[in-house]
Amino acid sequence: MFSKRQVVELAEKENIRNGCYFNIMGNEMKLLKIDGISIVYQPQRNAANDIIKEFTQDPSVLMVMALGKTQSGKTGVMYACIQQYTSPEVEGNVPVMNIYVITGLSSNEWKTQTTERLPQILKNNIFHRNQLKEFMESIKGKKNILVLMDEVQIACGKSQTIAKQFSECGLLNEQFLMENDIKLVEFSATPNGTFKDSELWGKHSKLVKVMPGRNYTSATDLKKAGRVFQCKNLCNGPYALDNINEIKKQIEKRYKTPKYHFIRTNVGLDQEKTLSLFKEVFGDDMEYILHDSKNIECLDEYLGNDSIEGIEPEKHTFILLKEMARCAKTFKKNRIGVWYERCVNDFNDDIVVQGLLGRATGYDDNGDSIVFTNIASIERYNELWDSDFSDNVPWNSNSTNFSEKKKKTISKKTFNSKISGISDEENDELYDVQTTTNKMIDGETLQEFWERCKPKGARKQFEDSNTQDGFYMASITNKKKAYLHSEIVDITSTWSGSSGFSIKDKDIDQLEVGGAIQSRAYVCYDDFSEESKGSPIIFVRKLIKK
Repeated sequence: MFSKRQVVELAEKENIRNGCYFNIMGNEMKLLKIDGISIVYQPQRNAANDIIKEFTQDPSVLMVMALGKTQSGKTGVMYACIQQYTSPEVEGNVPVMNIYVITGLSSNEWKTQTTERLPQILKNNIFHRNQLKEFMESIKGKKNILVLMDEVQIACGKSQTIAKQFSECGLLNEQFLMENDIKLVEFSATPNGTFKDSELWGKHSKLVKVMPGRNYTSATDLKKAGRVFQCKNLCNGPYALDNINEIKKQIEKRYKTPKYHFIRTNVGLDQEKTLSLFKEVFGDDMEYILHDSKNIECLDEYLGNDSIEGIEPEKHTFILLKEMARCAKTFKKNRIGVWYERCVNDFNDDIVVQGLLGRATGYDDNGDSIVFTNIASIERYNELWDSDFSDNVPWNSNSTNFSEKKKKTISKKTFNSKISGISDEENDELYDVQTTTNKMIDGETLQEFWERCKPKGARKQFEDSNTQDGFYMASITNKKKAYLHSEIVDITSTWSGSSGFSIKDKDIDQLEVGGAIQSRAYVCYDDFSEESKGSPIIFVRKLIKK
């Protein structure tokens, strides 16, 4: 039994090799700085230094949670951690090729952006969620590893992919982490349940707040400046046209030159309906761009990025977003006017903060953009930040619930709760939740695929009348539509298997059928590209009695 991380010295040959890698990385970092792609500022260096100190001063520390506001420079902190922790001058320094950057996002966009900002020597050590098996293979047999995990709140449920992969490779086993000197740093602006569950790690977990530097514009700053408004329905209901007219008045009042305006829409036919209403209000004298996973690169072409200048709009241009541009994306803001978040009945505070509101924050505020979002979420986030993420602050997310009875925010259980030696809630001792993801076999028809993968008694899913833009629909929480796999996993992460009742409210034996207390299956997709129409996924979730 180990009580602290076991330091292992490199062999002479490996030490020389690592010195070469360190020099290569140093030169690549210089080039990134010269090109203006990755510049690390003092607040980021300070945060990185605080993170490294937690590990070097206390070898019992296994995980540090680094919390920073949206676009306050968390990537720069990662960069500084890599730069400082690989230095031979740091006690217990990490070999260059033992640095890994991962995320729970299933996003090629995130990987491309992250790879561009980090030294190329690390390009094969950067993995998103769908590549975690490759990550597991890469770390196998290694000691003295640093894992930097971006956007830790994504797909963080205790039954989701990250929890399974981490458990399999030992990253949730206290003794394995100690024995192999593995250090985890989890980054987020909205850690949700992962933060609450990090407390279960006891002395093995620490918190570092990444403080923003000078000239940072926060969501609260935008609100104080009178540049934040409550978002409203732009598609359905009797006031949709009035709500779009409100946007028109703001544009006419504020912008003498054309701008790009982001409007997040519902998926499927509702996007076309929203577009039709905008044309009714603004006419055909505006430009309209429909942006989704099929034209993911077009935004940088218009707005510009570190490599290209972008295009000055000749007329006001509305970019209608369909489930894109969330927490991973950084935009060049100088030509942006309106950011409009989609209005929903029940807002998740973290999605609001990390959405278009979060994209509008940062160090490059253009001074005149405005944001339509959920104002109450800004107020809750400000209170959450000031209280060091106290559970006394009500916070709505996929991995937290606010208990009115206890008057505190409670985790729904994330992968951080699965650290070895920690017991789950009492009812979790009675059942296991199992999930499987099934894909089509070449030559298989959709109907054959469904019959092979669905649980017994599941409803038919593959009928031509049950499609949305050619994608088959599923019904979850009374909402029928075409779902992304990443979306469906998050929505079903808290399902207890008892048709609208918590498992605590039912007698388990009464529900048990053939070993599985209950099971459900849903059809979904990796993305909504044309190629994906013939490649659906069947996601099956089962509640199994222990």
